[in-house]
Amino acid sequence: MNETARTPIVAPFRQKLDMVNDQLCFGAFYAFEASLQLRDQSVASFTTDAFPQNPYASRIHRRVSEMAEFEEIYLNQSALIAMQAGVETVQAYFSAVRKHIAALHKLDMNSGDSADDEALHEQIRSINCRTATELFETVVYLRRRRNHLIHQLPEPSSEMKKFWKTGGAQRLDEFWVKRPAELFGFDFSNRTLDAFRIEDGFAIMNLLRICMLEIDRDVAKSLPRDALLEEIEKSVLSEKPHLKGDNNRLRKKVLCRLQRDYGIISS
Repeated sequence: MNETARTPIVAPFRQKLDMVNDQLCFGAFYAFEASLQLRDQSVASFTTDAFPQNPYASRIHRRVSEMAEFEEIYLNQSALIAMQAGVETVQAYFSAVRKHIAALHKLDMNSGDSADDEALHEQIRSINCRTATELFETVVYLRRRRNHLIHQLPEPSSEMKKFWKTGGAQRLDEFWVKRPAELFGFDFSNRTLDAFRIEDGFAIMNLLRICMLEIDRDVAKSLPRDALLEEIEKSVLSEKPHLKGDNNRLRKKVLCRLQRDYGIISS
C-alpha cells in the first residue's frame, strides 16, 4: 500500500484547517499593509482624521501612535484563535475517524473520559496500526496549551509540567527538527504558554495539518481490506442496484471507488 493512502473522513477537516490557515495568513498580510499606511500618518492624529474615508475609523478612534500596540495584540490573538480552531478541528476528525475504525474493525467505541486524541491513540494501538507516537504527543501538547489559554489558568497544568520535566518537549523538538516542516522556530520547551508570535500560529497550523494527515494515512493502511471492500460494495449497490449480479463491472466500480476514496490501488 502506497503513501497516498487516506480515509474519506479526512477531506472536510483538511479543508477546514486550510481555511483557518488562510485566514491567519490573510490577517498577517493585512496587518502588515495597514502598518505601512500608518507610518505615513502623523502619530498625533486620530484614526478618524487620518482615515476619513474609512467607515470604521470612528469605531476605534485612537491616536495613530497607539496602533502599533493594537497590531501586536491583533496578531497575538489571531494566532491564538487559529490554534483554538485548529485543535478543535483535529479533535473532531479524531472522533469521526474513531467511529469509522470501530465500524470496520467491529470495535467497542467506549473510551471513558479520554480526550479524542488519547482515545484514538489507544484504539489504533489495539489494531496494530503503526504511526509515530510523537504525532499524537504533538496534538496532545497543543490541546493542553489551548486549554491553558481558554481557561486562563494562572500557571501550567500538572500535565504540562510533567511534559517538560520528563523531557517531552525536548523529544518533540528533536522529532520535528528532522522533518521537512516549516515551523518558524517554534519551541515546545517555551514555558510562556500565553505568548504568541504570528509565526507560532503558522507553525501550529502546519503541525496540526501534518499530524492529522499522517495519522489518517496510517489509519487507512491498517483498515481490514475485506471489510473495506464490503462497505464500498454496499455503497456502490445502493447507488447502482442494476450492477448486482454483474460481478466484473461491480468489481471494477468497487476498486475504482477504493482508489478514489482511500488512495489505494488494488488489482
